[in-house]
Amino acid sequence: MANWKKPSRPPCPKPATQKFRADPSKTANLLILCVILLFCAPGGLGRVASAQLVPSADGQTVYDGHLKVRWLADFNLAATPEGASIASAAGITTITPGGAMDYHTAVKWVDALNTLELNGAVGYLGHTTWTLPTTPTLPVTDPSCTSYNGSGGGSFGYGCTGSDMGSLYNLKTSLGLQYPNTAVPIPFSLAWPFRNFQPYLYWTSTPVPPPNDGFNTFSFSTGWGGSNVDIHYIYALPFIAGKVQTEHNGVPVIWFPAGVGSLEVSADWQLVYDPVTQVTWSADADLARSQSFGAQCTNFEPAGKPTFFPPGIPCIAPDGSMSNETAENWITGMNAAKWLGQSDWVLPDNNAGCAGFSCQNSELGELFYNQLGLKQGIPVVTSWLNLVGPFYHVQPYLYWSCSAPYTNPPCGNGPAAAGMQYSFSFGSGFEGTDEEINDLYVTAYFPQTPLQALLEAIERDLSVSPQLETFVEQANDIASASTAQAKAAALTAFTNEVNAARGRVLSGPQANELIGLAQLI
Repeated sequence: MANWKKPSRPPCPKPATQKFRADPSKTANLLILCVILLFCAPGGLGRVASAQLVPSADGQTVYDGHLKVRWLADFNLAATPEGASIASAAGITTITPGGAMDYHTAVKWVDALNTLELNGAVGYLGHTTWTLPTTPTLPVTDPSCTSYNGSGGGSFGYGCTGSDMGSLYNLKTSLGLQYPNTAVPIPFSLAWPFRNFQPYLYWTSTPVPPPNDGFNTFSFSTGWGGSNVDIHYIYALPFIAGKVQTEHNGVPVIWFPAGVGSLEVSADWQLVYDPVTQVTWSADADLARSQSFGAQCTNFEPAGKPTFFPPGIPCIAPDGSMSNETAENWITGMNAAKWLGQSDWVLPDNNAGCAGFSCQNSELGELFYNQLGLKQGIPVVTSWLNLVGPFYHVQPYLYWSCSAPYTNPPCGNGPAAAGMQYSFSFGSGFEGTDEEINDLYVTAYFPQTPLQALLEAIERDLSVSPQLETFVEQANDIASASTAQAKAAALTAFTNEVNAARGRVLSGPQANELIGLAQLI
């Protein structure tokens, strides 16, 4: 087992947040460097303060006062050297390079956190009750969700707070994110010859055959071809059949080899031609973020589901994602505006029936696997850090959840439906189900009361200090206080004691953790 330790604050990477397919211009490098500095600076956009979320002093876990659990702070631990070492020790070989994995692998990996001897103790960080986050299962439903008539009969949609990840994403006392926005905005990305590609799902125009409902989609995070319900907010990458010869006012398009597969790029970097599928793509793979083409609205009401969303949900999210219905309206507006001099833009289709991984017989599958040269589990762009509140390496994609009627029980209630398990998207805040053979990301927690968390932190931080017993006694005083007044007095005494030790026997992060945990008792 490698002795790999996480820093209390992940160090900022070298200035290259994305995977480049060709040498970027100096301007692109400058933009990316600015993004890194913005997110890595103290108090940068990635950090969100919350009294309910208390990061550990060592940066390895985050205590959640709402759920009374301790999360992994690294939301993609499986993709780190430490995570790979755990997988190797457990004989797990089915985790993709980006950290995504199928559901059964996820269960095995979490089991490894509980059973392996790691750094001299059984269980990761000395704990043996790690579990996947849970989602309510029938007969329990979650009325906070926009719908509770999912494929497995349970709750699904947006706004869910009854599930573990739903509460973490949605509650204002936790991360307080706003669906259907991504938790990890990517201001600029370069996957040459495209720009602004999102490591998420993309719409096709092909509906799912009855009796199912929804449309086929393709993942530029993992290479999965599948389906999603219409109201899931997903991205759109339009194309024109054939090779565009002229743009505005009949000006000829000048094409150059892109140096990636057999793709060609226009001189003005607006178009990309794929000679295999013989289509011309928009080079901006998230054009809807900057061009709404009349499809934007302030209160989205999907056809047939006029009350699905509460007021104030836009048709196109700030990150450019949208429902399939809006995507079709967006394409109509794009053609009416004759974008780049063209009026025959369309969404890609899936008429060839592309499904699962390594599917190359659709326009999007051909682009992902053959032209861009990507493989299963490798996102089209790879960003660093992805700070969201006190968490890092958060993936703007889907995470596995297990079926359970409430938080903390073992994941033993079976699938959400045949061959399906619950999932939650940090790319949009959508709660739903996915096929067990799909590759999603994984995080985990273990249950712990606030007092247990505080006593563990005290014993870890003050194990050789003569003040250990004093801190333990004061922590128990807070927990045993019989009145609100007595609890407030005990908390004040404890806080004063911690602040007096700050900079002497306690570091700043240690003191902050102790006070934060004490306030949750």
